[in-house]
Amino acid sequence: MRKIFYVIQILRDVLDFQAQLPHVNIINVLVDKSNKNAASDIFEIAWMTLIQRFHNTIDGKNFPGPQNPQDYGVLITDQTDEPKLRTLLRKMRRYNPVPSKFGAGFRPILVTTLVEDPTHRNSAHSYFVQ
Repeated sequence: MRKIFYVIQILRDVLDFQAQLPHVNIINVLVDKSNKNAASDIFEIAWMTLIQRFHNTIDGKNFPGPQNPQDYGVLITDQTDEPKLRTLLRKMRRYNPVPSKFGAGFRPILVTTLVEDPTHRNSAHSYFVQ
């Protein structure tokens, strides 16, 4: 139990440090699995949400700093299911119905701000991903 406390304390300290950096932004996603059925694809839910948030932040010019006419991003990830994530992002570039917050229905919001398929790095060998 004490070990978990130290891990959480280290994580908190790292996030506090990153929050102090003037040109670093963090986008995170938490998926509450308690309200999902066993057939839910948690990997897809989490990555779709993260990619959509990243796209919306770039498209809405919500990152601080100089505003460019058009900004683009690159997704650099730790090792994960590379083919599944690549397929998901390519699908979201062509078909991405987002539920409307103003009632029933969906809005087609295609992911157009990511210039490349996700780049996968082993965090043990990547200072940037660490």
